[in-house]
Amino acid sequence: MPVLVPIGMTGDAFERDGVQVVPPSGLRGLIRGLAAGGRPNARGWAGAPCTPLPGLVEAARLLFERQPLPRIKRAESARIPETVSLIESALREHTLVLVTGVPGSGKTLVGLQVAHSRAFPAVFLSGNGPLVQVLRYSLASREFVRDIHSFLRERDAPPPGLAVVFDEAQRAWDRDRVIEKHQGRFAASEPELLLRRVGRVVALLGEGQEIHAGEESGIGQWADGARDWDVVGPPHLAQHFRRYRSEELLNLTSSLRSHRASDLALWADLLLGGKLDEARRVVLEGYTMLASRNLDVLRDYARGREVRCGILASSKHRKLEVRVARHPYWHYGEWYEAPASDPRSSCRLELAVSEFGCQGLELELPILCWGPDLVWDGSRWVAKTGRPRKVRDPQRLRVNAYRVLLTRGRDGILVHVPPGLDSTWDALLAAGIRAVV
Repeated sequence: MPVLVPIGMTGDAFERDGVQVVPPSGLRGLIRGLAAGGRPNARGWAGAPCTPLPGLVEAARLLFERQPLPRIKRAESARIPETVSLIESALREHTLVLVTGVPGSGKTLVGLQVAHSRAFPAVFLSGNGPLVQVLRYSLASREFVRDIHSFLRERDAPPPGLAVVFDEAQRAWDRDRVIEKHQGRFAASEPELLLRRVGRVVALLGEGQEIHAGEESGIGQWADGARDWDVVGPPHLAQHFRRYRSEELLNLTSSLRSHRASDLALWADLLLGGKLDEARRVVLEGYTMLASRNLDVLRDYARGREVRCGILASSKHRKLEVRVARHPYWHYGEWYEAPASDPRSSCRLELAVSEFGCQGLELELPILCWGPDLVWDGSRWVAKTGRPRKVRDPQRLRVNAYRVLLTRGRDGILVHVPPGLDSTWDALLAAGIRAVV
């Protein structure tokens, strides 16, 4: 039976949704009552293993070492095991499986389990360079996860029957981007190139998270590449494909982050949609949401919490007080995983990463430095990015960038709003963020 003990609670115990909520003073009585007259085994309870929900890197480490993932009630209630089984049974030759979901819903976790389940030969690919670096750094292995761009450049044909799990598939390059980046060697989109190369593909799609030029074609380029394929996916994508089987399980709607962050994606969508009053009404109990005009105030707050923290900022924020890691092959492994004693560690709060460096990854308590590239004009958010190059919709990409930045925190988010962005400051407070000085 799950038991919640709020440290500051002084009222009577109660039960909600199968969870016993009890004040610290009532915990002894609850334990005695649950023991049904027997003597509680305090030593056994204290010595029992703790199995919190693993983060992405820890889950990857367990799978890499062929260790079972802990049975997490939250993951099981979200039907993650059934989703993995469904994908394994559906993934036949010439089949594309699509998996969608909100940030933190476990898309990458599902993909890692499928790729390393031994049900069939498979490889886990990602177009997210920083994610690849973090997993390689943590696991000290270059084979567990591979870069999609280098996979497509390989001259040798892949083994027969190989399945590919493509993480962050919404970031697949369109035809023009491929021609530019591969210097004319290929003349098709990444989805089309991948579907030509292998016969079984799982595409993990973070909808509304296309953040770069060349990523704006979305589901359309997957539909173009899979015209003659059998496609299995969530019902809301059915209209894009000719031969399609709908499966509700393939749309992951529940966040696997802490209960405190379960509605964070909804709150961010309402905020960025300009629905500030509705965002304020979203209940994020226990999830820290603070803002300050002084970056040092937020630094001191984060350092005092002894959690994995770090500074995030938009790639278009040109007036930031700290440097931003902009190179795609920077030391992201150390930034996310190394202790604070390492000069490259995120916990030093000296160097920020952008939306390109944090998509698909997370921190316990990030500091988001809001920039002048997305401002509130009194009724809506307006992107101000200068003259866009090779971008169809700069407004959409900026909003998506901030959606990514706002949803990286497992336990909370701190937002720095510099002087000169007064209307943006007012909008964030109106959406429920609390000011600190």
